[in-house]
Amino acid sequence: MVPAATAKCTIARGIGKGIFLLRNFRATISLAIHLYAEPFIFLVISNTASAQDLTDEPTHQAIPAWGKYRDESNFHLLEHHCADVAAVFEALLCDPVLHSRFERAAGRDLCLVTEARLAACAFLHDFGKLNNDFQFKPRRSRRNSSSSRPVGHIEAVFFCRRRPHIWANALELDQIFDLWGPAAKSLLLAALSHHGRPPSSPSRTGSGPPEIWQPFDGYDPQKAAMLLSKRLRSWFPEAFGSGPKLPDTPALAHLFAGITALADQIGSDENFFPFTSDPDPDYMVRARKLASIAVSKKGFRRIRRIEHVQPASFSEIFGHKSPRPLQQEIQAVPLGCQLVILESETGSGKTEAAVMRFEALW
Repeated sequence: MVPAATAKCTIARGIGKGIFLLRNFRATISLAIHLYAEPFIFLVISNTASAQDLTDEPTHQAIPAWGKYRDESNFHLLEHHCADVAAVFEALLCDPVLHSRFERAAGRDLCLVTEARLAACAFLHDFGKLNNDFQFKPRRSRRNSSSSRPVGHIEAVFFCRRRPHIWANALELDQIFDLWGPAAKSLLLAALSHHGRPPSSPSRTGSGPPEIWQPFDGYDPQKAAMLLSKRLRSWFPEAFGSGPKLPDTPALAHLFAGITALADQIGSDENFFPFTSDPDPDYMVRARKLASIAVSKKGFRRIRRIEHVQPASFSEIFGHKSPRPLQQEIQAVPLGCQLVILESETGSGKTEAAVMRFEALW
């Protein structure tokens, strides 16, 4: 517990409920989140611990945090997956038309510092996976949570909100909010919405299982968060330099949410981003090279705006022969339709359908 005299608390009010939208803005696409007014409380409590105190790489005895997992010998480190998604976001932002739309949504030109901070927010899209209940998800018999069901990695961010946020302290979120401005809170929440539903506080009573952010069975969420913070500051140094605060407009939050969702879909493709389980302080260099190839081969790289180009087929985008029924339906929607709402059960292929709409309108 952090002593009250040394604790610093920042309260951020953010978005609550929402729905996922596909919207066409003058021949470009913004995969948007419609935000409602219901707020929640987001507490950041910091003490004397600092991510900069983590000067050494993790030893081989420590259990690292995974971002993508197949089995105990084949997984992708969390910091590597976060790097993949951020690198894809950077590659997408290089598109001249999309870059122009970002500037219009922001209400100003994007400088290098602002672009780096947007990419850094995309990097943090999966930091909820740091909790030990999620990390032991493949080994449910060893779970440490008192919850009757898996906690996951989105609502876990808001558990223990009446207690010191170990992960927030280790990630130094208070410093980020102070340096980047109030918009950083909205954009971070938008990044957490990359699965299609804006995050909100759990509806259950109480503060959630507090043990999910405590060390368990060789894994320490705080140390993993400190390493993630170290990578963030090392791989995006411009984001922590001097520069203007992030633009605070709903249009930018909407657009950012959509592009982060797209970046996560592309950055999760193992065909372009093979799993690497060995820590690599220089992995971001590799991620940017892989992201450039993935964005180009998936049809999201253009030097200039091109008219009347036939959209890529399903197999060209995903490597599968046949689309699912929902994905077939999205192909039949006229490109002039400005609002498309996809609603279907889990596992029906909504994410791929959204990417297909992105590509068709790109």
